[in-house]
Amino acid sequence: MIHLFKIELQLSDMFIRELLFDTNTIWYQIRDKQTGALLEPESKQKFEIQGDKITFGSRFIHINLAKYVNNILHDS
Repeated sequence: MIHLFKIELQLSDMFIRELLFDTNTIWYQIRDKQTGALLEPESKQKFEIQGDKITFGSRFIHINLAKYVNNILHDS
């Protein structure tokens, strides 16, 4: 079974499949809030820690949320 963590955005939702601090990688997809259609191809990419957030491409999430997501996905 695949577990995803949903983060609600303004017009879409981000679903995180994997977030690893040992390799600094995040695997996620962006879906339309109304239809659930994939808006961007699923992406697995490196992130950087910058102060109180992690950044990946043009996106970012707060470091505490990233740690929480990491714990939830690894405890599943």
